[in-house]
Amino acid sequence: MDNAPLRFGRAKAKELFAYLVDRKGSGSTTAELISVLWEDRDLSHSLQSQFQTVAADMIKTFKAVNAGDILIKKRNYLSVDTEKLDCDYYNFLKGDIRAINSYAGEYMRNYSWAEFTTGFLSQKAGIL
Repeated sequence: MDNAPLRFGRAKAKELFAYLVDRKGSGSTTAELISVLWEDRDLSHSLQSQFQTVAADMIKTFKAVNAGDILIKKRNYLSVDTEKLDCDYYNFLKGDIRAINSYAGEYMRNYSWAEFTTGFLSQKAGIL
């Protein structure tokens, strides 16, 4: 925000936002988000509660910088408003030459769910 990185209170809150960005505005259900964030665990009441804590932390982070409107939250549904984000990934997809030329084959490398997008971007950039 304003050229400064946001500090999320929890690593999973940061990952949740990263996943929502990767979805390009498509909404995700709570069950889908839980399965992505905790891919090695079965859905349970405890995990749903943990997810609610993570989602609340992410929402709190954006509200603290007056950017709560970036998130679209409905019952059992979360997404981002892509029009309110300045994002290299979105610029790349729009064909922005600067974004395409700055892509060096790395995209959210900390997250296994991003591997497909990494392959797609690398192919589009002619890196593969």
